[in-house]
Parts: sequence; C-alpha cells; structure tokens
Amino acid sequence: MRGIVLGLAPSAFQLLYVFPHETGEGFLGLGLGALTPLFVVAANVIWGLSAAWLLRTTGRA
Repeated sequence: MRGIVLGLAPSAFQLLYVFPHETGEGFLGLGLGALTPLFVVAANVIWGLSAAWLLRTTGRA
C-alpha cells in the first residue's frame, strides 16, 4: 500500500503540472493520447512498489 501511495505524488505532478504547463500537451497529457494518464500512473505505481520493496529489504523503512 505504501508503494502505491508513493507512486501517486509523481503521477499527480506529471499529469497536473508538467504536461499542461511545461510541454503544452493539455490537461492530463491527453494531447499525447487517451491512455497517457493510465500509462503515467501505472509506471509510477510500479516505481513506488519497487522503491517500497527496496526500502523494506534494506531495513530503511
């Protein structure tokens, strides 16, 4: 659960700030395609789960 939450912050930043303001691809990056938000959230959730697993295995969590 911690990994999923960890992955939501970068997803929100990417979808709500970077795509609309920095790249000009529109709200949620929909200018890049309809599945862009799903891909961004999925990639960041995988990253979050990996980071949580790594923190747990190294004893830092």
